[in-house]
Amino acid sequence: MRLGPSNRTALDIGAGSLSSSRHLLACGFAVDAVDPDPHTQELAVELDHPRLSLHRTDVQDFHIEPGRYGLVVAIHVLHLLGPDDLRMLVPRIAGGLATGGLLCATFLGIRDAWAPTPWRATVVSSDELTDLIAGLEVVRMTELEYDGVDVLGRPKRWHTFRCLARKPGAHPC
Repeated sequence: MRLGPSNRTALDIGAGSLSSSRHLLACGFAVDAVDPDPHTQELAVELDHPRLSLHRTDVQDFHIEPGRYGLVVAIHVLHLLGPDDLRMLVPRIAGGLATGGLLCATFLGIRDAWAPTPWRATVVSSDELTDLIAGLEVVRMTELEYDGVDVLGRPKRWHTFRCLARKPGAHPC
């Protein structure tokens, strides 16, 4: 079975260091990278890739064109949205997927160390995540709990869901 989307246009939400965008470009995708950070813009200018379009805005303000993307990537970024914003954005993301398109995203779970601090992170239960991605076919869902470090190197208990889901419909294999 072919996993990759036939549509070679991707959306990288919270593009940050452009790590995912660079990988997607190397795989032949045209990439819309969305991130409000001016440093991301500097990195995009340095990269100067013809298939990279940087949108320096918050994803909530970015128009996600229905059916445009074969792949949407949102790694360790969606938890930064408030709960209501997350519930509004995920269906918009799903709507932006082309038929057979894939969503690759991470979500923080309710046992994450940041769960008691809602100002810091929006967390979801397994059932809430299932509701969030309703209408998409789960290709793979992995729940992980482990002790690690945060972006600043401080000890942190992680509880994450790694989600790979496809917009249903005809998909060439």
